[in-house]
Amino acid sequence: QFVHFYDVEAVLHKLHIDIDPPLVVQSALELFITIALATLSWHFFERPFLRLGARLTAREGAEASSATAALSPGRQRATR
Repeated sequence: QFVHFYDVEAVLHKLHIDIDPPLVVQSALELFITIALATLSWHFFERPFLRLGARLTAREGAEASSATAALSPGRQRATR
């Protein structure tokens, strides 16, 4: 579900992409890759699914209120 820094590091080592610069440079590069992957995940997966969920929830709420209105018209007149 989440992109973790250590997962990116493990994948790079598994693919035999060992970076030989100093540890600080290697860590900075892996952090950059992690942030880039997390940004892509947000824009292309997480945000669209959250919007879809909000639309479905709003649609279900509208359908429920219209169904209630259709079943009890006398009750609505009494409350108006």
